[in-house]
Amino acid sequence: MQPEQYKATRERLGTQAEVARLLGVNRVTVAKRENGTMTITNEAVLAIQSLRRPRNKRKSENDEMRDRPDSATPQTHSTSKPE
Repeated sequence: MQPEQYKATRERLGTQAEVARLLGVNRVTVAKRENGTMTITNEAVLAIQSLRRPRNKRKSENDEMRDRPDSATPQTHSTSKPE
């Protein structure tokens, strides 16, 4: 695989940092493979080809409720005492 092909594959998968994390290598390693200063081994080709782009999961109603700021959640208790 040529550096240009490696870079195109990586760009479909994410940023250099994201792909490096998935591959278990340093971001600089990915950058060097892309710019041709590091040999792209057969193992590196197989590794990057085995990755899949993570799907953007659709937020469920529960996720949306959990992501709301605290001020948006209704208060269920009162701190004042009735007189």
